[in-house]
Amino acid sequence: MKMPTGIRLTSEDLQLPLLDFFKRFCREFGWVPSTIEQYTRYIEIVDEKLDGAPFEEIDEPNFREAVQKVREQSRRKKPYSDRTLEMMVSIFRDLCRFAERCSDGLYFDVCANQAWRVSPTAETKKPAGKKTKADIARERREQIQRATRLPRSLTLLQEQHLIRQLTHNYVRRGSYMALAMMLYLGMRPSECLGLTFGDIRPLYGYQDEIRCLYIYKQRKEDNAVDYRLKTRNAYRILPIPSELDALLRQREKGMRTRLDGDLSAYPIVCKDTKWIEPCKRRTALE
Repeated sequence: MKMPTGIRLTSEDLQLPLLDFFKRFCREFGWVPSTIEQYTRYIEIVDEKLDGAPFEEIDEPNFREAVQKVREQSRRKKPYSDRTLEMMVSIFRDLCRFAERCSDGLYFDVCANQAWRVSPTAETKKPAGKKTKADIARERREQIQRATRLPRSLTLLQEQHLIRQLTHNYVRRGSYMALAMMLYLGMRPSECLGLTFGDIRPLYGYQDEIRCLYIYKQRKEDNAVDYRLKTRNAYRILPIPSELDALLRQREKGMRTRLDGDLSAYPIVCKDTKWIEPCKRRTALE
């Protein structure tokens, strides 16, 4: 296959749905018109199962699930062969490789180093009986987990989107402060939840010019404060970057309009509606 060169993708290109992204750039691959027509039908079928998701947000589990849906639907009509389903996967891999090469770091190939194939066709077993409420609840939880599954690392565009969300919602959402500190300082979730405003202190000898976070405790899942950190090197003093410091100052200013007295004992990462109660770890990460 001829890999296109001399093309520079923009963020707007990467936000196109899979089908539109394919139609815009398919002629750059050197495919003949009949091949493009056939591949377009394949991509159109898969894109329907992805509900028009932007190309940059489609990862390997999403595409695998979409292909599996195509298989299940085709069983009721004219079944697709494993070779045809593998071709759908191959087209997506080519698009991912092309997007990484031509996006100047805006996109990273989600199929790189992935040795995955469409599982062989197998007969679906009919349910033995009527589903119970527990079965329905379990399937619903599994569906939510698949829908909210995140890659191990964020792309550059996803990091930029996360920063925009944090900088616009930090006053209203106390849980966002945990994400901000993890993003800017690389802190562990339990360390973020253990911080209070009293842990923000100036660096010795610099008064208020350089503010730091003093990390010496964490908050466990049972909401108990633990002064034993994960390692000996976990006890540290972290200078606060200017952008994060601005968020913390605005957050503190907003809390002073709602609370009286000293804020040093109040948690930085608190519940969105209850400013004096620490946020739970799972809420902060969600």
